[in-house]
Amino acid sequence: MNGFQDALKRAFKKHGGTITQDICPKHNCNKITVNGNEVCPQCKKEHDDMAITQKFYKDEAEYKKRIHNKIITEFLQTKSIMPKNLKNSLLDMSFDNYYPNTQEQVKNVHMAKNLIAEYNDGAEGNAFIQGKVGRGKTHLAMSMLKEFDGKGLFISLAEMFSLLNASVGASRDYPYTKEYFNNLLDQADLVVLDDLGAEAAIKDGRASGTTIQRLRPFYERSKRVITTSNLVPAEIESAYTSRVRSLVFSGTKNSENRILRFTDGNDYRLGGHAS
Repeated sequence: MNGFQDALKRAFKKHGGTITQDICPKHNCNKITVNGNEVCPQCKKEHDDMAITQKFYKDEAEYKKRIHNKIITEFLQTKSIMPKNLKNSLLDMSFDNYYPNTQEQVKNVHMAKNLIAEYNDGAEGNAFIQGKVGRGKTHLAMSMLKEFDGKGLFISLAEMFSLLNASVGASRDYPYTKEYFNNLLDQADLVVLDDLGAEAAIKDGRASGTTIQRLRPFYERSKRVITTSNLVPAEIESAYTSRVRSLVFSGTKNSENRILRFTDGNDYRLGGHAS
């Protein structure tokens, strides 16, 4: 009997096991009985090692997932541009507290969940949510950001343009410059541009050249943009040029979940559910 078998015999006699005459065909060694079960010691070791390895990778995967979720949650919370007085209520919005009260809203929730599933599978291209004030456009857009498995960014266009306007003539250490926003867009995997049309006064149905110039990079630098607006497509083209309309709707033909419209229902902010 070789040294391995001798050591095995001593070990299992100590713990009440015995070595049998049966040979493991895989390892060509004697099997053993422990607690009435006959096993190959080397097969048992391989099984135990595999279980330890699987548990390690499972624990590591769960750890990496927690870190990933922490990073994307912090990015959304700290990098998004929104009015300070609305920040807490905006960040509280989710599918869990969106309560549709019309069939159209039920359909839009279904489409929104399908859309974010597409994005999580790697799909690119934009989406458009249009409807009257208070129908739940912003709530639905924020809900999608919460379910997105990447760095999502919420930008109130009115707030963003206010910050950019303040950069004119500001001190050199003023943070919210064109370069700041370009860098922010380059970090984000999905951007929500909220309330297109409310970011600047539109004179005679037309936005200023400066507004259009500032708006275009938000679409040109982003792979996925969800735009919410009270405006219909023709009004967007009239106010911002056909080029901006084309950017807003780029990729919306990729699937049936890319354009969501709210045409009925009550204003949630006047006693309804969502906002």
